Amino acid sequence: MNAMEAPPPGFVQGSFLHFLCLAVSALAAVATALAARRWRDEPATASIWRRGIAVGCLVSWALTAAYQLHPERFSWHGSLPLQFCNLANLIGAYAVATRRRLPQSLTYFWTFALSSWAFLTPSLYVGPAELG
Repeated sequence: MNAMEAPPPGFVQGSFLHFLCLAVSALAAVATALAARRWRDEPATASIWRRGIAVGCLVSWALTAAYQLHPERFSWHGSLPLQFCNLANLIGAYAVATRRRLPQSLTYFWTFALSSWAFLTPSLYVGPAELG
């Protein structure tokens, strides 16, 4: 690349794509909260939703760990499955499945503090259409 060529566009903080991802994530969160409120008084339905969310968290964690630990992509810096996000995913699954106060509190505060920060200041350079 010479000095006159512009770098290829990527996922940039503050770009239209970033705000679009924020909006889609916010809509998904609101839809989930509204669904949870609607089915809160129906124990059988709420139980099915809780189990589905917990299993989804565990499947997501397993797939992410398998992807990162694959020999072609493994690096000591980014592949270890004991990163904070992976721990939060496991504790979140436990909180949803058991409804115990301590894991629910951890999930609640981690969600608002750390996830909000990650959404507002992404460290990604590729958009959601690419698999990192």
